Amino acid sequence: MKTIGKKGRVLLLVLCCMILSLMPALSGFDSILSISPESVITQPDAKFTIQINISGSDIYGVQFDIYFNQTILGAVSVTEENFLKQNCATYSIPHINNTVGKIKFAETCTGETGVSGSGILYNITFKTKSAGSSTLDFDNVKILNTELQQIYVSFINGTVDVVDCDVNHDGILIRDYSDLIGAYKCFLGIERNCNPINYQDWNLMKREYNCFIEFF
Repeated sequence: MKTIGKKGRVLLLVLCCMILSLMPALSGFDSILSISPESVITQPDAKFTIQINISGSDIYGVQFDIYFNQTILGAVSVTEENFLKQNCATYSIPHINNTVGKIKFAETCTGETGVSGSGILYNITFKTKSAGSSTLDFDNVKILNTELQQIYVSFINGTVDVVDCDVNHDGILIRDYSDLIGAYKCFLGIERNCNPINYQDWNLMKREYNCFIEFF
């Protein structure tokens, strides 16, 4: 069995590095997945909708999961939008699992051409369950071009803050002077143990003020 010498090993190493440096160009075009809006602030027992946006070139198939905090949010529905449909017939399989807080997505063209540009892949409607925060995290992301090569993809996750505006629990959520005064008393320490406003917690105090001025 013939072995390569020192020069041969160096040449092989240089060749491998050259091949690795070319891989992004050979694998296709860059793509971006993002959640819009990136940040959502809402109240308990409310519905809101986010978009899954995509941009790139020669996109033929897309697969990804989105994880969320199932104690804070529940997914209500997923609607396929027109990004891939604009240039090809599609086959789409979204699947909601509210038990673990996960939505699986898989969508592909069925013709010979992909899609270039930017647009909306899906709309997702959630319903809030309780106050708290949840991230919306991409995972298991794969995007293919028409050659069925995997495209390098970057992605932008999202966040949801569910804020309990009703400090005095009287059912009035916005423009309630009693809530605002009670929140200030909690913030200043005049009253204690008044969830959700904690003593000198400026972020929670600011959220209550946003409730008062109908920020949401």
